[in-house]
Amino acid sequence: MFRLRKSTKYIIIIVIIGVAVYFAARLSDIQNIFSHKITVSKIDDIRAETVFENAGNDKKIKLLYTTPNLKEFNFALQNIYGKYGINPQYANDTQSYYVSVFDFPDSLSDKIMTELRGLERLNQEFLDSADPEKFKINIEDHIKNKERVKRTLENKIDNAVLLTEDRITKYNENLTNIQLEIDSLRNQQKIFNSLVDNKLVYVASLYQDNSQQITLRTRRINMVKNFLLYFLIFLIISILLLIVANYFVIMLFKLMQLLGIKTSRSSSGGYSYGGNSYKSRYYYRRPKKVKKIYKDEDGNVIKQKVTKE
Repeated sequence: MFRLRKSTKYIIIIVIIGVAVYFAARLSDIQNIFSHKITVSKIDDIRAETVFENAGNDKKIKLLYTTPNLKEFNFALQNIYGKYGINPQYANDTQSYYVSVFDFPDSLSDKIMTELRGLERLNQEFLDSADPEKFKINIEDHIKNKERVKRTLENKIDNAVLLTEDRITKYNENLTNIQLEIDSLRNQQKIFNSLVDNKLVYVASLYQDNSQQITLRTRRINMVKNFLLYFLIFLIISILLLIVANYFVIMLFKLMQLLGIKTSRSSSGGYSYGGNSYKSRYYYRRPKKVKKIYKDEDGNVIKQKVTKE
């Protein structure tokens, strides 16, 4: 009967497992389980970030959304703009995202923020409060100092009895420059008051379909499941092929015996171990000659007999 050595069996088992692992890894792509990343759209609008970061409002809020339908989101946002008379400082509508920057009076903050937070799929909200040191500059004190200098120059011009024409002209030029500085400071004061009273909001909505919502963890779990599934399939197929091959070899040997064809194994006496064949030691024993001697009570030989056992 056809038999394999134990070492040969181990080699076949290792080869089968190795082939199953190889094909399962190729089909499941598990070799890239840690390098696999989800590719999603990103908001890349530098101008919107610049407008938001450079604004002097003491309270800034950033709202980030994801939506499978940008048109519906924009329609809902435009309704809020129209309801409260909001005019965005910057807006950009693309196929993959929508972003806008706008401000509104702090008195409407509760109403507007409630509606903004009520929009579908709000993922993140950031509050950015400006550094208080930035707004400690007392503009009114600067204006008072400039007006004090202005009055001093006006008094000198009014009492310009001993002043020359050139000196008076120079005082007038200084007086004009100081007045321009006072006007500029008053404009800054108005802007500052407006910024303090208004809240700035950055709204960004990113388009994301259902396929992009699959997390990286879920994809890795699917890779492992597919790997185990393909491994079992290839392992079962390999075992079935091995069984079929074994029966084929057995039938081939039996057919050769029926035809009178002797194989090297059947013609030999089996494996030889120390000069004696495996077959002769374990399956066939030659008869041995045994000599029996019969003696009487005195020890004299009565009869001798040789037999084979």
